[in-house]
Amino acid sequence: MAVKIGNRLFKNVDSWQVDYIKRHSEKKLKEIGGAINLDERRVGEIIKLLGIPRERHWKIYLPKTKEVEEELKNPYLSHVEIAYKYKVSEACVAKRRKELGVNSRRKNYDTLIEKQVEEFFLSLI
Repeated sequence: MAVKIGNRLFKNVDSWQVDYIKRHSEKKLKEIGGAINLDERRVGEIIKLLGIPRERHWKIYLPKTKEVEEELKNPYLSHVEIAYKYKVSEACVAKRRKELGVNSRRKNYDTLIEKQVEEFFLSLI
């Protein structure tokens, strides 16, 4: 099926997919595309043609301060502990440590989800 939006004709796009995009336009393009099986670039193009204003989802990075750098160089702090403190992803911490050439000590660390669950249960006490 084909759908016409503005002056463009989109093949292999159904009207239900366009309705879904209208209802969930505040989500990330990747999430919308995954839910309706469309490429995120096509979803963005459809949103622009529909004239729907969006707020951009910015990535959160580690601050580039002396304090953060010292924590990253500390091999006894896990990626999870640093990520939790600065509200970033573990991958963000791992990437910065790799840039600095820092290896953390290998041991069994809690994952970020385990850390959040632990904090939740402690708050119930």
